[in-house]
Amino acid sequence: EEAQQGLDALNMCIDLLDKFYKTIAKEEVDLSLVQKNPEDDAPDAGFDNGEAYLGGQSGSGGILAMLDVMKSDFTRTITETQKAEENAEQDHLEFMTQSGM
Repeated sequence: EEAQQGLDALNMCIDLLDKFYKTIAKEEVDLSLVQKNPEDDAPDAGFDNGEAYLGGQSGSGGILAMLDVMKSDFTRTITETQKAEENAEQDHLEFMTQSGM
């Protein structure tokens, strides 16, 4: 049950990050309300003034890939746990039948 909750949370995280990286790539900065030249006070941020920060698009693939690995780990854990529980239940029934209880 805990593994299923973890998988559900991870799926939500993957969905949110995927939507974020897809929508942030389309963002623009509206400089119409700027009263003075932003180049006067703005430190070098690594991108041009008026250019939107796009959320490190190059790193998004690595993050989503790592989350996919975690997702497969949760899925494997859930599957193995279900099989182990089924085997334990079957073993218990066989024991109860053989012992006459």
